[in-house]
Order: sequence, then structure tokens, then C-alpha cells
Amino acid sequence: MVDKKTLLKKFELQTKTVHIEAIDGDVKIKKLSIAQRQEVNEVLFGDATFSGDAANVEIEVTRYNKAAKLGVSFGLVEPSLSVDEIEQMSEDANDFILEVFGSIQEFDTPKK
Repeated sequence: MVDKKTLLKKFELQTKTVHIEAIDGDVKIKKLSIAQRQEVNEVLFGDATFSGDAANVEIEVTRYNKAAKLGVSFGLVEPSLSVDEIEQMSEDANDFILEVFGSIQEFDTPKK
């Protein structure tokens, strides 16, 4: 039988360094915890109901941007940024935020 320590070790949050073109530099990201993923999805999808392929859901831009800021605040390890800090950045940071969020989403997607 698998013990608790082994189980927690198997599913610990992994990190990796990714290159972000928007800043031409590297950052460290992590996979989101179950609770963090649920929080991001609540912002992203709201009360949406799914029948069939969830990949074909249309998401409002404002919802996606809010989810991106939250996801980056959860998943960006180095440098770490809070939602408040992200919201204080100039609009020029949008490409950076969206690229980091995309990297987190990709890293967070289970491999088949």
C-alpha cells in the first residue's frame, strides 16, 4: 500500500524555467495546485456548463485577462508578483502576462 509521504511526493508542485519572448528573459513557473486551478477556472469559465469538448468554449476577453493575472500571481515563482502588482504595471505588460499565463497553462496540462 502507498503511504501518504510517497503519494504527496508523487504529486508535488513542479517548477521549471521558461524563456519569455516579451521580455527576452527567463522566469521560473510552477504547476498550479488543485485549489489554485479551481480558482483560475472559476474566473475563466464562471457559470459555464460543458457538453462535449471544453476546448471549444468561447471566453470573454475580460474574463481571460482576469484569469491570466490570477494565474500568473499563482504560477510565477521567480520573480513572484501579486495580482495588485500586476495590475499596477503599464498596459505594455499585457504581452508578458499573457505569455507567462500561456506557459503556466501548458505546463499545467497533463501529458497524455
